Amino acid sequence: MAEARRLWDMESLPGKGKITTLQVALALSYNTTNNGLDEVGDKHMKRAREMSKDLSLFGPGKIDRDTAREKARLFTAWALFSGRANLGYHFFRRPCLSGPPQVPLQIQT
Repeated sequence: MAEARRLWDMESLPGKGKITTLQVALALSYNTTNNGLDEVGDKHMKRAREMSKDLSLFGPGKIDRDTAREKARLFTAWALFSGRANLGYHFFRRPCLSGPPQVPLQIQT
C-alpha cells in the first residue's frame, strides 16, 4: 500500500489526469474507506471527481465505441458514478455527482 500511495502522489498532480490514475483513485478510495479511513478515501474520491471533470468524462462528447480508449473512458465514467452512488448509499452520504454520464453504458454480448 505504501508503494501504491507513493506512485499515487506522483501521478495525481493537478493537470496530469489520466484514465489509469482516475481508476487508481477509485481503488484507493474504496480500499481506504472500507478499512475505516473515510477521510483519506474521501480525498481520493474528490481527486477522482476533479480528474473526471478535467477529462470530460461526464459530458455528451462524441463517443466512438469501437476504440479501446473510448471504451475505457466510458467504463471509467460509469464506474466512478456507480461506485460513488453505492458507497454513498452504504455510508448514508449525499451524492457528490450531479448525475450519471450522459452517454449510456451498453454492453455488447
